[in-house]
Amino acid sequence: MIPASKQHVRNPKYPIDTVVLHAMEGTYRGSISWFESTDNIVGAHYCISKTGQVTQCAPDSVKLYHAGSKSRAGMNDRSIGVEQEMYSKDTSYPQAMLDEVVFIVAHLCYNHRIPCDTKHVIQHRDIPGVTHTDCGDWYTEHVYPVVVSRAAEMLADMIESSK
Repeated sequence: MIPASKQHVRNPKYPIDTVVLHAMEGTYRGSISWFESTDNIVGAHYCISKTGQVTQCAPDSVKLYHAGSKSRAGMNDRSIGVEQEMYSKDTSYPQAMLDEVVFIVAHLCYNHRIPCDTKHVIQHRDIPGVTHTDCGDWYTEHVYPVVVSRAAEMLADMIESSK
């Protein structure tokens, strides 16, 4: 788990309405170790490995610094961060990882009543005012739309089965 010193109280003025997808730009274990360290202020709620292993690094209820933006107030308050074991320059992604990303996104949207679309499930690069490019051009064009579409289908099934 991310140290308590890096977990912050969310501002209730901003309801959770966004899932932010990130590229680790490193390894699964290395990213978790970095988030557990007290040498930095950053973190993510979930890390997903290439093999589909998921680690929840902090409760959804806490604010972590993963999506800072000077032009969109409260972005860290209103979002949940999901790190994928990949590099922005990658052009192929293991199916096990993508399946877990879809699963996590669908469940986050279900649990927090977030619309599952490209306005609410975004990549780090989509946040106004950030200089990050993750998840990368190839992912943006070929993978991201499929992830969001599959998660939306899974979310619809979850809603239907809960009736």
